[in-house]
Amino acid sequence: MDDAIHNKEDSAIGDILAIINCIKILGETAEFRRWLADYHKLATDGALLEGYKFTLDVLIGLLYREIGYNRSLNLSEDTLLSRALFAGIPIRKVPNSSEKAIILRNIYYGAQGILGARTWEDTRLNIGSFRQNVLSILEEIGGVITVSKEHHVQSVEKAITYASMFEVYIFLNDTRRGHPHGRELSWFDKGMPLSWGVRAKGRAYYESVFLGYKYSVQFLWNSLLGKEFERTFLAHLHEANNWQEFDQSFNLIQTDIINPLEKKVGAKLGFDSLIVLKNGGRDAIKRIFQSGPPETRLSEKDILDRLFYWYEIELIDASDSGFSGVASFVPLLIGTAQLRKKLKQEGKFRVIRLIHPTGNVHRRDYSYAILIELVGSLGISDYSGWMLFYDCCADAGSTAPMHEFVEKCIKNYSRRGEVEVVEKQVSKERFLRMMRHRLVSMTKEEMYELERSLSG
Repeated sequence: MDDAIHNKEDSAIGDILAIINCIKILGETAEFRRWLADYHKLATDGALLEGYKFTLDVLIGLLYREIGYNRSLNLSEDTLLSRALFAGIPIRKVPNSSEKAIILRNIYYGAQGILGARTWEDTRLNIGSFRQNVLSILEEIGGVITVSKEHHVQSVEKAITYASMFEVYIFLNDTRRGHPHGRELSWFDKGMPLSWGVRAKGRAYYESVFLGYKYSVQFLWNSLLGKEFERTFLAHLHEANNWQEFDQSFNLIQTDIINPLEKKVGAKLGFDSLIVLKNGGRDAIKRIFQSGPPETRLSEKDILDRLFYWYEIELIDASDSGFSGVASFVPLLIGTAQLRKKLKQEGKFRVIRLIHPTGNVHRRDYSYAILIELVGSLGISDYSGWMLFYDCCADAGSTAPMHEFVEKCIKNYSRRGEVEVVEKQVSKERFLRMMRHRLVSMTKEEMYELERSLSG
């Protein structure tokens, strides 16, 4: 039973195809403007344009999110990307280091022209570019899909339409928070995590885009329902005056459209996949991950953040104590390797070597960090973090033998292919200053200074 569920999840592709379909429908700018003029007798002014672009923004953000979560396409994904997505790190700070990262970066940068367009014509042209460079390639999945045999759907086209209805219902018609539910869930907002973007925008922004948004969503329903549209309450959706009134459509859609549709196809939309991959999904879209946008030049602070995977760091100050330095780090190194072997964990564990220049050209100080991994079995929690043994030895002077010993231990596990060691040269002062936001503890000197300031 578990295997059957796992295989179903591994082949599901309906959400991605549904969102692509919605973007394509709404992306027909000329058709949307004609519909506004013919059906509503409206001129497409600037206020409508901003709401129209906002709706596309939400949909593209959902596509970004679905690609990020997807497993059925078997795209390569490294720890750096997985951690960045979990931590809500802007994709512009992630390198083209895996197939999935390249796709997400292509989606992000491909959408910037749409979001920044000032006129309807510029919007139309940029949508055309996005369709050509992103959507048309992703649509090549269509050659390797089929409808699920478990449900009563006549064709792939019908299945995509039904899945599209569900996406619009769940993510665009639910506006009880004063903005679309899809806006809250999306990972995509001009380079910042969406949850931050939602709070940063504020009520005034959402009020300004509401007019264009309600017509955009109504246009989607008109296209998806066809002749049935006029016989539904959705023909009056534009009469909503605010987000709260618009949200009243959510329960009506569930009762009048989604529930009957689920009964008709014998599926619970959102849980049961109507469309599945036959095989070769990854190969079908390989053109989109063969090359990515130019990588952003990062600040030294961002480089360090990325080096530590945006985790918190427990700093253990070993600057004047042998006990809390190499003598503690090496047993932790050995124990980590042995525990992973006992638990049959795949892959390498991660160690960071920080090299600190000193005033003496013949001596460098060292700090070592080891990643302690603690991730929930469902992948929705991550309590991992770093143990950093700060300033624990040097390659000259009295602690040189300890440096030689720790390097020998690291080399031993590296030779076996059990550890990944990354190295960064940075002064102690700059490291403490730039990574203060990640440190959950202080150096002894900082504690002494704090005590002096409190006592003074």
